[in-house]
Amino acid sequence: MNRTAIAATSGALGVVALIGAFAGGYFVGRGTNQPTTTLSAPLVAIYTCTHDAVSAPSSYVLTCADANSQLQGLRWSGWGSPTAHASGVLSQNDCIPDCADGHFVQFPASVTVTGLEGLAYTWLSVKAPQAPGGPYDFTLTSNGPS
Repeated sequence: MNRTAIAATSGALGVVALIGAFAGGYFVGRGTNQPTTTLSAPLVAIYTCTHDAVSAPSSYVLTCADANSQLQGLRWSGWGSPTAHASGVLSQNDCIPDCADGHFVQFPASVTVTGLEGLAYTWLSVKAPQAPGGPYDFTLTSNGPS
């Protein structure tokens, strides 16, 4: 084989090896097949007020129009199963004297997401016994909570 043929063959094999590595395939070398990348399963999500899909968020805005009610410090268990639970804090604007000049008050909260359809939860429930007006239930869509 001449130098041109060897160079062309080597270059083609290098491109094939790179394509296999980036595509998550297997690289064949020295008689062994070893995975070159690890592909992870798609993540289950909920959608935010800005239409972003987030997985097991540590914070989450509940009232999209004014962000006067939100969850913070969330620690999840069972995310990706049909029902997931979190503990954290419900932070609400007390709107005293009005919402523009109000202060955020925090309450211990437990959160449950259910209604797993495809890769997204469709229902969120917040229980914060010390907060006025609860419990709070939200339908989850690609537009966020409502």
